[in-house]
Amino acid sequence: MNSVKDTPLLDAVDNGHLEVVKLLLAAGVNPRKANLEGEEPLDRISDDLDNAEEIRAALVEAKQKSSDLRRTSEEHHHADQPDQLSHGPDSPRRSPAPTSRRPVNSRATKIGNHHLYVNLDEKTLRAAAAKGDEETVTRVLQVKERYDDPEAMVAAARGGHSVVMELLLALGGANPDPAPVSSLPSEFATPMLAAIGQENIDVLKLLLSQANFDPTRKYRGSYYYQIAQQRQGTNWKEEEEI
Repeated sequence: MNSVKDTPLLDAVDNGHLEVVKLLLAAGVNPRKANLEGEEPLDRISDDLDNAEEIRAALVEAKQKSSDLRRTSEEHHHADQPDQLSHGPDSPRRSPAPTSRRPVNSRATKIGNHHLYVNLDEKTLRAAAAKGDEETVTRVLQVKERYDDPEAMVAAARGGHSVVMELLLALGGANPDPAPVSSLPSEFATPMLAAIGQENIDVLKLLLSQANFDPTRKYRGSYYYQIAQQRQGTNWKEEEEI
C-alpha cells in the first residue's frame, strides 16, 4: 500500500485494470474498503479512466451482492433465534433432528472441482505464475492468504505476466523488491532482474510503481538502466528511460 494506505483494489481501479479488479472481487476482496482518506474504490473512478464503465459496473454489482449476502445472513440469524414468548423457561424444547450430513470441506468449496486434486502449494503457485495461469494463482492465494513467495514473483516477471504479479502483490502480499532467490541464477534472481531484457515493459512499470520498490539498487555494481543497456533486449532503450 502507499502513503494513504490504498488497498490493492484501489490501486487496480486507479490503473484501470479491469481484469485485476474482477479477479480481486471474485476472490472476495471487500468492494467497500476505503483508504485512510475515506475513499472507496467507486470514488476513484473518473470518466477518463481506462475501462471506467466496466469497472464501475463490476464494483456496483459486487457491492450489491455483498449487501444481499449480509441481509440474507441477518434474516437467517433472526429466524434461528428461539421464540422467547412461546416458551416458558421450564418448557421442553424440540431437539434438532439428527443429521448424517458430513461437514462441508471449506477448501473444496472454495477451490471448485477443477482444483480438488491439485496440491495448492508453493510448487503449484510457481508453475501457475510462470504460465500466467491467473485462475490457479488466485485459488492458491485464497487458501494461503498473505503468501509471499519471491520465486513465484520471479517466475511471473520472467514470463511477462503482469496480471499474475498484481494478484501476488494484492492477495499474497508479495514483496516487489525481494532479496535474490538463492535457488535461481543470480542474474535473474529478483523480479526486476528477471524482467529486464525480456520485452516486459508492463512488468517493469508495475514494479517501479510499488511504494516499497527501490529503483537505486545495484546488481554487481550496475544500476537497472545499465543492466538494460548491457542486455540489449528488444526494448532496451525504453527500459533505460523508465
